[in-house]
Amino acid sequence: MNARFITYFDSHYACQGIAMLESLRQWHPQAAITVCGLDERIAHVLRARFGKTIDLLAAEEIWKLDPRLAAIRPGRTFWEFFATQKPALVNWVQENQTAPGDWTIYVDSDLFFFGSLAGLIAGLADTSIALSPHRFNPGTEHLSAYGDYNAGFGIWRNDAEGRRCLREWCDDCLAWCFNHAEGGRFMNQGHLTAWPARYRRAAVLRHPGVNLAPWNLGSHRLRLDGSTVLVNEQPLLCFHFSSLSRTPTGDWQTFYTYDAMHQPPVQTGIYAPYLQALERISRELSASHDFSGLGSVRAADPDIPMLTMQARA
Repeated sequence: MNARFITYFDSHYACQGIAMLESLRQWHPQAAITVCGLDERIAHVLRARFGKTIDLLAAEEIWKLDPRLAAIRPGRTFWEFFATQKPALVNWVQENQTAPGDWTIYVDSDLFFFGSLAGLIAGLADTSIALSPHRFNPGTEHLSAYGDYNAGFGIWRNDAEGRRCLREWCDDCLAWCFNHAEGGRFMNQGHLTAWPARYRRAAVLRHPGVNLAPWNLGSHRLRLDGSTVLVNEQPLLCFHFSSLSRTPTGDWQTFYTYDAMHQPPVQTGIYAPYLQALERISRELSASHDFSGLGSVRAADPDIPMLTMQARA
């Protein structure tokens, strides 16, 4: 599988990002990986932890990739500018770190791998762009305002159409990337809705175990086969752990309170091992780098419905 994986995060997301990278290495031990470290602390941690097994970029290098980034930065919030940088990063990596015909795979730092993508990639022979559908289920359809496809996972081939897609995504996000839904647009994500019509070699990923997430759990049948989570009888490959925070008492919580989140395969097979990994990494960071890497600890608010979980199964 000739592919390069890409992600970016800062020290507030250290535990999540490291957990993702460790799971990626487990299932793709020879994979080429590029990480953009968005502050000096995370850059130092990643150098110490992964050494030369990953290619590390500093945030300043990304800002220099396109002079338009610096020009629009004052008019964007932190998260809006964070989202605007994503296509610029993926585009640069594809142009400079992949060979013609190779794959560029972007993954958000809050994904976690439970299996290999090799079979998935092998099935994309006639594809230049692979999109991850949100697959909203009854009860989450209102989230469709944020786009048909999730920008936390995407695949591009280094060919004419894959390169064109990334260049045009950069242009679209530089023109509009804001933290509200408007006319089908939302951050860097809403732009993806037009891609199947715009690009002849764009495909929508159909594997139910790819980019499984709280918003689409109810669209699938889940069961445990030993320690393996099966999704519609296919193995879970990666899960998107969106909107997780830790409380001062050590519990974990999420805004996603849907009934499907309470299933034993979700609690025991998906969340428990992930939360255990985060807590292990946090202990290691505290011992070696004197910070927890868990970001902002969020107190439980009785006025906001939250699902509370613990790292133990």
